[in-house]
Amino acid sequence: MEKVREVIAYQDHFENFLKAQTEKVQNKIFKVIEAIETLKEFRRLT
Repeated sequence: MEKVREVIAYQDHFENFLKAQTEKVQNKIFKVIEAIETLKEFRRLT
């Protein structure tokens, strides 16, 4: 998939947060980040 934006983590806060999660949760977080980077538009859920 082609990236339309880049997610940038601030200092090491995200890495520390990610390491504290289980592998299952880490995989879900990576999927969300991938969606943020590749989807051109986001629709409001409300």
